[in-house]
Amino acid sequence: MSSNIVILELQPSLYHLFLFELDIKNKKIKNIKNIIKELNNQIDNFAIQIVDAKLISGINHIKFAAMQTLLTKSKIQNVSLRFITLISLEKQITKAISKLNLKSETALICIISKNKEKTLKQIMDYTNVLDVSPLLKISVNESTERLNNLQRFYGVNQNEFLSINKEVNLNSLASILAERMAIIANNI
Repeated sequence: MSSNIVILELQPSLYHLFLFELDIKNKKIKNIKNIIKELNNQIDNFAIQIVDAKLISGINHIKFAAMQTLLTKSKIQNVSLRFITLISLEKQITKAISKLNLKSETALICIISKNKEKTLKQIMDYTNVLDVSPLLKISVNESTERLNNLQRFYGVNQNEFLSINKEVNLNSLASILAERMAIIANNI
């Protein structure tokens, strides 16, 4: 089951990023708002966020936000709030939360933690209690419709792809979003 959880080492730090999705239509998941509280109580973490999986361009989108969260100094002291501002590319916390709030049936769980083995075990224990299998689809859904929707959502135009000499695809979109994150990270 752990093959459905992506674990990435966040260089140059000692932290890891854990990504998995939960189907919130599952009858065992009664209230998605309680999940973040439960995860915070049950899982050893540095930062945690739950976002709408359909609004993420891919694994690199979250990985770069996590790295920027760890590496940049910020006026935002709460690391989880800093993480959501970078994922959403919004400087204001309320706009960031509103922008990535769950609108679809798939929640992407993003956890930054130092203890890889302990956190993985805690995630597995948590999902076993819910009797759900974590899954990860964001990295495989590369449809043109998804790309167009994300371009509109983040306000990325064709000229931005041309300016970095990249073809129009989700990886290029993630690169453009990463550049924007770097700018935002220095201003929050």
